[in-house]
Amino acid sequence: KGRQYKYIRISLGKWQLLHQYNYENKYGKVPSGHCLCFKDGNSLNCEEDNIELITRSENARRNRQKFLQLPEELYRHLSNRNTQTLVILEL
Repeated sequence: KGRQYKYIRISLGKWQLLHQYNYENKYGKVPSGHCLCFKDGNSLNCEEDNIELITRSENARRNRQKFLQLPEELYRHLSNRNTQTLVILEL
């Protein structure tokens, strides 16, 4: 299922993510090597004070922290680079 996002229609047939639209209207384009993150983890909360600009390396670090918090058996399975199994998680 994945994350849900809000979109805004810019013109006929052209849509943009609402949090990106809000950020760019205030600060300009997202710089290369950066991404937008929701401070409270709620991707439907597109208020200005809930959006932060972080580096892609910081985003990777945060995602790695979530990965390390998985149950031990699942962590070992996913961290085995030789694993060819598709694992679908529903949390």
